[in-house]
Amino acid sequence: MQFAGIGVTVAAAGWAVGTAAEGIVEATGLRAGFVGGVLMGLVNALPKTVTAVAAVRRGALTLAVAAILGGNSLDALNLVIGDAAFGAGSLYHAAGADELFVTAAGLFMTAVVLSGMLVRQSRGWGRLGFEGALLLGSYAAIVAVLAT
Repeated sequence: MQFAGIGVTVAAAGWAVGTAAEGIVEATGLRAGFVGGVLMGLVNALPKTVTAVAAVRRGALTLAVAAILGGNSLDALNLVIGDAAFGAGSLYHAAGADELFVTAAGLFMTAVVLSGMLVRQSRGWGRLGFEGALLLGSYAAIVAVLAT
């Protein structure tokens, strides 16, 4: 019952975040791609970040990586639900430049994570491997593109 209650609370909070994002777009004139890809992305990533840090501190490295990548996989499946709920045909056919850019950026960043898993470094820059530095730089560039 407690798990179900938390699930309902999270679902209600997700609806509230979506509604707030729509309000931000209308009130500020920011592009929906920026609000969705950056602001909502940050809100979505916070629980995953907390989970990953807690798992790493407990020595559960596989749990940390699996939680983030598994969560991203389920996020992608949410597009199926959105497509089913989209009343004007296919959600995929309605995708604009921002959606395609964010999708390509997500694919690129996932490929960087995979490359970091395949090419393991014992030492990196500032406690980061090449993939960490590349991910930070890529994310900064993605945010800059979406902000313009």
